[in-house]
Amino acid sequence: MLGEKIGEYSGKITSMRVLAGEPGLPSYEASMVGSGKLLGVDGHDQGTYTAIMTSAGFFKGEGRGVFMSKDGDVITWEGYGRGRRTGPAGGMSWRGCTFYSTTSSKLSRLNGMACAFEFETEEGGGIRASLFEWR
Repeated sequence: MLGEKIGEYSGKITSMRVLAGEPGLPSYEASMVGSGKLLGVDGHDQGTYTAIMTSAGFFKGEGRGVFMSKDGDVITWEGYGRGRRTGPAGGMSWRGCTFYSTTSSKLSRLNGMACAFEFETEEGGGIRASLFEWR
């Protein structure tokens, strides 16, 4: 069951590259930066993910990154999801799960927590995400 909303951020894709994949099935790597809140704490998020198109026409993806609070707290994350195109020039809609790890005492609630995410990319490279505790 989805619990409370624990975070949100927005930003942009900073780089993309095409990876080797199956013939006719594109595979990408994208890096992103953004800012927002996690458990009410302001910070900066950056990460890289890969997206591989499946023969069924949707994308599967995984990524890793770091959220750094303005006070110096560091939270690493890894996420896994499924995506679909929402436009011809890069717009996508993703749903999946993220896991966090931190040594920060004020954000230690994140350790071991599974978080469901909604992640949208716009055709111009903008991104926005919402994160929810998954109980």
